[in-house]
Amino acid sequence: MCVRKYCRGYYAANRDKVRAWHRGWREREDLAQRRARCARNTRKHREREAVRYRTKRFRYLGLLTLAERCGDCGGPAREIHHETYGGVCAFVSLCRRCHMARHWRVWRKTGGGPVRYPHEFEEGEEQSGVR
Repeated sequence: MCVRKYCRGYYAANRDKVRAWHRGWREREDLAQRRARCARNTRKHREREAVRYRTKRFRYLGLLTLAERCGDCGGPAREIHHETYGGVCAFVSLCRRCHMARHWRVWRKTGGGPVRYPHEFEEGEEQSGVR
């Protein structure tokens, strides 16, 4: 059964219960805890974006260049991957496939959302004619 269809049916059958749950979601988490969590996430996001921006800017100015070969497979490198966001120069030059494979490993460890497996990226590129 389609998940969307199931959710609509559940909502229709349990409308008051679902609405009460949504009304009370703010009460389930302490305000101070929520503010601290949001501040941590915002700070972390801001720091990562700053490193990405500086790296992009330095590449544009010609101060940073990609390695010719991928750090994992030895193919032509096209992308930059920051492992720790420790600094502008702390990156690895990778091809698209290896870059996505590294992210895939992290997403699988942390239980991330919908993930495309590395072989699905290749299939998608072949279908769109991109290589």
